[in-house]
Amino acid sequence: MSLCKEVIGFISAIIYFIQRYRISFDKAFQLAKKSYPKLLMHFDVRKLYELSCSVVRDYVKLVEVLKYLGLTATRKNIVKLWFLINMESNLVTDELRSCLRREVKHLKHYPIDTSLKALTQSMDLRSLSIRYSIPKPILELLSRYGSLKFVEEFAKSVSERVLWVRINTLKIDVDKAKKLLEDLGFEFIEDKDFHYLIKIIKFKRAITLTRLFRGGYVVPQDKASIIVVEALNPQPNDKIIDFAAAPGMKTSLIMQLSENKAKVVAIDISKKRLTKMKVLLRRLGVNTDRVDLVLSDSRIIKLRGDFDKGLIDAPCSGSGTLIKDVAMRII
Repeated sequence: MSLCKEVIGFISAIIYFIQRYRISFDKAFQLAKKSYPKLLMHFDVRKLYELSCSVVRDYVKLVEVLKYLGLTATRKNIVKLWFLINMESNLVTDELRSCLRREVKHLKHYPIDTSLKALTQSMDLRSLSIRYSIPKPILELLSRYGSLKFVEEFAKSVSERVLWVRINTLKIDVDKAKKLLEDLGFEFIEDKDFHYLIKIIKFKRAITLTRLFRGGYVVPQDKASIIVVEALNPQPNDKIIDFAAAPGMKTSLIMQLSENKAKVVAIDISKKRLTKMKVLLRRLGVNTDRVDLVLSDSRIIKLRGDFDKGLIDAPCSGSGTLIKDVAMRII
């Protein structure tokens, strides 16, 4: 099988796994890797990840264009249309580009640009859905709480690919971490509100592939999630209860801001998530002797003793992942 057919099949498989099992993009990507082991020998995994992610992100738009043109929106047609539109993208290697031209030849005769313009020129929910490739039901839900302008501003914001990274001061000095990130080729903007937070704007490789991440010196965490913990203002010796605490990002930040001197009771209903949380806290240098993990339903648990502060972020302020997990464009 040619390289381009393997890549098209790989990305099509990701779409299938998301639709079939209602799973995240990352889980679908791992399943596709098992289905196409030979592809990984000839194609950079990180680039394949970014490429696949970009196709899935444009899923809504691609499906609507195919329908508008009277074509069947099969998974392979969806992938091929993306390649036709983005043939000159730096995600497409020269080797891949040369063989893809043959694979997308049957689509070249269709007025793709004209169709896209016709589908997105109106100012209504359907046009916004296609323009920003966000499922229409999500925008319809938002329209109950604001104007069409509000909905468009939301669509724009969630379409921006923003990566916030927290520097873990429990394990490393902020300036030293920034210098190491610069040496690794990361370009970033220092956040004006929190000195330990940066916004990555350019990178040569994923932050999760670096020694800094694996060692727990830096960790991706949305600013919205950080604001919640900052509002709590954890101090040394505070007794804090964290409801629905797993996977532990906010608990770890509580300990970071209190210099590992707060006392936290972290409750979650999932034993599996609590087990992973324990591993995460240790990797991030949290003093786990000062964190009690409790397996319970936060809605009905009966507690003894007094607490100075409590954190319950039930909708999860980090749930921008609802959109940032590109699988949500399909599910």
